[in-house]
Amino acid sequence: MTWNLREMCSLSIMNFWLFLGSVAVSILAAASTGILDSKLDEDWKNWKSQHGNQYTKEKGESDEESYRRMIWEDNMRYIEQHNIEHSLGKRTSKVGMNKFGALTNEEFNKLMNGHRRIEAVNMTEIEADETDESSASKESHIELRIAIVDWRREGLVTPVKNQIKKSEKALKIIQCRH
Repeated sequence: MTWNLREMCSLSIMNFWLFLGSVAVSILAAASTGILDSKLDEDWKNWKSQHGNQYTKEKGESDEESYRRMIWEDNMRYIEQHNIEHSLGKRTSKVGMNKFGALTNEEFNKLMNGHRRIEAVNMTEIEADETDESSASKESHIELRIAIVDWRREGLVTPVKNQIKKSEKALKIIQCRH
């Protein structure tokens, strides 16, 4: 049997994709079995120290440290892949690890995108009170309107963000352009 150049090239391409697929399967298998990458031990310790994260193992509970480490490693792999794609021109931005690195997407979304519901008066109840001529109804309506609410205590106001670094960077960019 003789091989022509086209058959050899297509065999090489097929071998490359098989190899790449097996590497991907190996990475996924390692991640799913809970094996921690020992090369990241120092980075994990530094990240926990930098952000003040401490995980404990209570008697009878699962090991939160290992669980959070697996999530953190998954996020590190995502960051690495994203930044590789950025260097290849497939993405317009780079990403990096931050204090939320040991949270799942669901946990992060619940923490950052959710809102705390508080008991509120339904507008139809207020409108009904306005049409009621009883003095008790009028007094409660007035109290409702003049009530002072500290939204910080209700947990509905976010802390002020540090925008100094952003404004300094913007100023440097503007200065460089002129």
